[in-house]
Amino acid sequence: MAPGRHFNDEPESSRTWLALEVAPRVSGYSVTRVSSSDSPNAIDWRALAGVVVAVLAAGLVYLNALHAPYVYDDYRTILSNASLIPPFEWRAVLLFDLTRPVTNLSFAIDHLIWTSLPFGLHVTNVLLHMLNTALVFALALRVARDSTRAGAKLGERSVAFMTSALFAVHPLMTETVTYISSRSDLLVATALLSAFLCARRWVLGGGAHWWLASAALWLVGIATKETALVAPLLLLVWDLLLVGGDGRRRRVLRLHLPIWLIAVAAGAWRTTVFVMQEHAGAVQVESHSILQQLDAVRRYALLIIAPVGQSIFHAPASINGWLSPAALEGLVTVAGLGGVAWWLRNRQPAVAFGIIWFLVTLVPSSAVFVMGHGEAIAEHRTNAASIGALLAFAVTATWALDLPGITTSRVKWLARLALAAVLLSLSARTWARNMVWADPISLWSEAVALNPDAALPHAVLGESLHATGAHQDAIPEYERAIALDPADEAAYLKLATCLAELQRPDEAAHAIDRLAAIHPHSPLIPAGRGMVMLLSGHVDAARVEFERGLTGTQDDVLALRWLAVLEEEYARKPATAFARCQELGRYLPMDRTTRECLARNAVR
Repeated sequence: MAPGRHFNDEPESSRTWLALEVAPRVSGYSVTRVSSSDSPNAIDWRALAGVVVAVLAAGLVYLNALHAPYVYDDYRTILSNASLIPPFEWRAVLLFDLTRPVTNLSFAIDHLIWTSLPFGLHVTNVLLHMLNTALVFALALRVARDSTRAGAKLGERSVAFMTSALFAVHPLMTETVTYISSRSDLLVATALLSAFLCARRWVLGGGAHWWLASAALWLVGIATKETALVAPLLLLVWDLLLVGGDGRRRRVLRLHLPIWLIAVAAGAWRTTVFVMQEHAGAVQVESHSILQQLDAVRRYALLIIAPVGQSIFHAPASINGWLSPAALEGLVTVAGLGGVAWWLRNRQPAVAFGIIWFLVTLVPSSAVFVMGHGEAIAEHRTNAASIGALLAFAVTATWALDLPGITTSRVKWLARLALAAVLLSLSARTWARNMVWADPISLWSEAVALNPDAALPHAVLGESLHATGAHQDAIPEYERAIALDPADEAAYLKLATCLAELQRPDEAAHAIDRLAAIHPHSPLIPAGRGMVMLLSGHVDAARVEFERGLTGTQDDVLALRWLAVLEEEYARKPATAFARCQELGRYLPMDRTTRECLARNAVR
């Protein structure tokens, strides 16, 4: 299906690019004269200065994040990722995460440049954030311009600078930029913004190459994260609110219909992979999960307005039904935002568009949680969504300053000073957040302080303390995690490991016995008992326990790991260790530790 010409049939060579951006393209728009500054050879120095300031701010506020260590999922996505070990098997790189190959490809490229040092991956994240800041400026400038053509008076450069500068320094972005495993959120924002801008250019009279560029960028976004699936809806809303007029039938046939068909197919494929492969037999939709996501929207909106109480972990609200306070608050928030967007669709369509962008872009990640997986609230999910919220705020502020009676120079200077103060305050908070992310113990201690009744922060704080050798401090955190969630099998094993390393074998064995009392058939029980014996120096008894737990299934992973360690480090039998790692490789072909074990023992 080839995209065609639309809006008018005059040759593209007879129109300048900037004229297309300013001149009316459809009937019903008021005619806007193209100023001399919009000529093809002119440079809009004020806009250029605005975007440069915003982009530089986006880089400067993250300078103290460049030396942050690996955290949480970084161990799985980077350190344990065997597909990142050169020389690369590019098929393995692309299939490591079947639904997000672009993200892993970006890690592989980083690995070529920086090896496995976190510094290089942080540099890439910051550069992507700077690029996204520039794209946000371009988006806001053009949406404001479209709103002006639709009849709403706006200061385009003011809207663009305010939106992009707030996006650049807002502390809510720290989890996306500083957390390496959030690379997918950065990349999908890049693809989504770029695809939208290219599609808009095609709608306003660009050639077929703009249509093709938009489609290609959008497909890259889908291969990065499911958030990109909302692009067709965003384009349709933009068309309805800010374009209108003649030519809609052509746009429906040549733009909206094709990408909606692709989106439906891609969404069906993504759901199938999620249900049948990633979480086979473990997907269920519960009503309270939907209500928790409504509350999550409210909490995200509050974090954008006032970034207080940020954390790597946010416990979901306790909701028992539709009449629970958190459910009602979430429902009122979503309905209220939707109502405001509807009310402003004609008065100030750019605000309505921003609100809808915010709500719609949160849907894919919310759907994953509703299907029973992932965390209820994660700050990195707001990266793309916040663009709409910040755009709506910037348009509203600019619009308010242009109301009759508020046009004096004194008021506008006070507004500029207020914006500068807000940006400086947000920058300081972002700098402070980066300092928290620089230390895993501080990061998870903060999460424990904000969510004392959630098991996960206690468990991961225990892991962080254990990793630094603070075993004695880790034990009460593991105990607290078990008390809050007795069904967490891994917490018992981690507690037992910690106790065994402290040469407290009886207490370690008791931790495994506690697990056996709750989950008598857990595959962690024989592996845990073998681990306690091994760390206590009873090598042969440990081998018996590990082998007793082997079933020939995926549950053998932990026992096989310990058997490989036993044969290599304790029994000094590289051939047997190699064989164990081969067995392990059947279940974890992309695990870096397994491949390194094979390489070491093959040489020996």
